[in-house]
Amino acid sequence: MHRFLMDFQKQKEWNKGNPESFLLSNWRIVKEKFFQGLSIIIVFFIVSGCSHIQNETGILEGNVTIGPLSPVSQAGVVEPTPAPEVYSARQIVIYSKNGKNELAKVPIQSDGSYRIELKTGEYLVDINHIGMDFSKDLPVLIEIKADQSVHLDIDIDTGIR
Repeated sequence: MHRFLMDFQKQKEWNKGNPESFLLSNWRIVKEKFFQGLSIIIVFFIVSGCSHIQNETGILEGNVTIGPLSPVSQAGVVEPTPAPEVYSARQIVIYSKNGKNELAKVPIQSDGSYRIELKTGEYLVDINHIGMDFSKDLPVLIEIKADQSVHLDIDIDTGIR
């Protein structure tokens, strides 16, 4: 601001005899300062806006159970824990809200867990149907909110009887 006043004083002294020239020169200075300030404001909003967008994500996570794994189950006998390759063969599939666009495939970890960071919004969640796999819980519409987690456990029925 101090520099602006000094420039203004110089212009006033140089243009004492010509008021029109004085107004035009000072308009140039005012216009330059205005656009410098406007540029700073625009950069500030762009930078702060970008950091705000980056924080607009949430988490979808849960656990997957898969079974039955053998055609004959005996009453009272606990089903065996699926091998890691049973989980790795399957994925959680994330679609756009209308279900038309596949957005991501989420691997299932060997312990049955899965996790993905998504932008805020609504998504349709399903599985990649291999063989006779199905889930009575899916597809399901979920909403991801900023800085929040959605927990969705999924039971995959292999169709083995």
